[in-house]
Amino acid sequence: MCGRYLLREKPDWATHSQWKDYWEDIQPFTARFNIAPSQRATVIYWDAQSPRVATMQWGFRPSWSKASFSKINARSETVFESKMFATSAHTKRCLIPADGFYEPKGSATQRNRPWHLFEHHDKAAFMMAGLWTAFEGPSVEDEPFENSKSGSLNFCILTTAANQLVSPIHHRMPIIIPQAFWEQWLSDSSKDSMLPLLSSREYSGMHHFRVAETVKNVSQDIADCAEPVDELQPGDNLSLF
Repeated sequence: MCGRYLLREKPDWATHSQWKDYWEDIQPFTARFNIAPSQRATVIYWDAQSPRVATMQWGFRPSWSKASFSKINARSETVFESKMFATSAHTKRCLIPADGFYEPKGSATQRNRPWHLFEHHDKAAFMMAGLWTAFEGPSVEDEPFENSKSGSLNFCILTTAANQLVSPIHHRMPIIIPQAFWEQWLSDSSKDSMLPLLSSREYSGMHHFRVAETVKNVSQDIADCAEPVDELQPGDNLSLF
């Protein structure tokens, strides 16, 4: 899964590429070190003919849903068949900019699970695949996304089976869309053309390391969350032999 991520700097491609005008819909840029579920974050979606930038709430909840909870992740293997996600998988795909994501190591029942940060060696930004929808809010025509304050616009991150890099820490990982396919991911309505992107498990140039306990506290959106620490920490469960 992907339950935390970060975007520390405005990506280079946001200032000198075709995405510049759309990224600047949101000003000013604020560094985020511990983006957590239910919080609002930057998302890129397709608006008729071009990409646009929005702030949406992390937690997918369609307008028809009677559930009191939302989904932060969607499994890519079943997303086109899922009642919850199928409509958005066909028509409301998005990209979530990040320059790293966190994963906890070990079972959810394990105490003091260590958290690891996955990032490029040069800390370059990337785009995670996502889906968006709306819950009891205005339509795209009624309210510009970049100005939305209602919290009704929401998103989730698509995951796939972990690759060799991630699997020692967690069995799932977010899908990263290569830059050459950003526009196709947002605008193409063909399921067949999306499937190869959904099966992508390439994390070229990435590494991971253990980070401080600070990241476990969702109220701590500070640089310390992304600082590396020694692999062995006081309080870890140690074997005597």
